Amino acid sequence: MGIKVEAIYKKQEKIRKDIADKQNILAAFISRLEEAEDQISDLEDKVEKNTHKEQQMEKKFKKQEESLRELWDNTKCNNICIIGVPKREESKKGIEEMFEVIMSENSPKLVKENVTQVQETQRVPSEMNPRRLTARHTIIKMANIKHKERILKEARETQKVTYNGAPIRLSADFSIETLQARRELHKVYKAMQGYQSKLKEK
Repeated sequence: MGIKVEAIYKKQEKIRKDIADKQNILAAFISRLEEAEDQISDLEDKVEKNTHKEQQMEKKFKKQEESLRELWDNTKCNNICIIGVPKREESKKGIEEMFEVIMSENSPKLVKENVTQVQETQRVPSEMNPRRLTARHTIIKMANIKHKERILKEARETQKVTYNGAPIRLSADFSIETLQARRELHKVYKAMQGYQSKLKEK
């Protein structure tokens, strides 16, 4: 009887020891898990902080980019861009003389009102490329922004501008980024118009 009790006691001790060992292992595992969670939390905080910094930098960069574009557009605000003058005409006449012909042909009233006063002229790109099939764009800087607006308004209203009978185009001279943004807005506007038409049909 005493031997059986002792055997049972030993088994109980072994079970207690096994349980204690497993509890220690579990406690160590929980400790490591908590440590890992803390590290993950720290990493998440760092990532969030870095993401916030990146977002702030991106906002700052975009703001600077917009300011630069606005500044660039403001320096070009008096400009009219002439597009589509035949290449052969480039070397025949000076830019101012060519502009006078365009204005006399399309807006004689504005010529009489002395609205066509030019401050500066240039061709873009500045050098002629013999391989280029189309003519360079011509930039006219008007002396007065109101005069520029009147010329462009009349060009929009007539919807047809010519130079010696050949169709050309007059437009405001903006930065590439502004022109791209305008094109994107125009696409959105056209898509919205199409969507509204479909809704009306239903």
